[in-house]
Amino acid sequence: MPPKRKSIDAEVSASAVPATSKKQKVGTTQGNHTLEELLSWEHDELAEYAFSLQTSATPQQAAPTKKGAAAAVSAPSALTADEINTKAALLQQAIERGVRKDMKWQNSCRNGTSRFAFSTGVACDEVMLRALRLPDGKKQWKQKKITIAEFQACVGYVKKSIRYGVLVLTGENVIIKWSPEDNTLRVSGTYGMPQVQKFDDE
Repeated sequence: MPPKRKSIDAEVSASAVPATSKKQKVGTTQGNHTLEELLSWEHDELAEYAFSLQTSATPQQAAPTKKGAAAAVSAPSALTADEINTKAALLQQAIERGVRKDMKWQNSCRNGTSRFAFSTGVACDEVMLRALRLPDGKKQWKQKKITIAEFQACVGYVKKSIRYGVLVLTGENVIIKWSPEDNTLRVSGTYGMPQVQKFDDE
């Protein structure tokens, strides 16, 4: 029985057609690939494809450096003046509530040396500066001290009623800490029973 020449010729002709290489498939980084195509790729193909996309990214798409990130944080916000004022007023209320909530009775309250601390995220530095009425200086800072009178002029008089009295802010200053990396504000200070100044009899 003579051999099947047609089948052999078909195999030869099929083997002569070059198979699509991985580089050819991955090389089309600018093309749009369907999900079905991506799922059919091998792990190495997907890794090369992802790397090619990363290296072909524009400078705006590249990950920012530390210097670039700091510049982005310090850049002016896109908020309008009215939006800044509104968010600053809400921040003042949040600070007053947060500080008051942290004021709990302790034995150190008798001497006015109990400590409070409140942290919150802020939309941008302009909102923080407006809420605490701080100057918008060019120099970056991470910690400031303001007097209790200045602090309460911004957020209101802070007090908390307890069973046999009231707790108020004590000391001279409130510490303001600002983290420009993640726009986090932290206020801290001391509180306790109102301290009555005693005078010696003349």
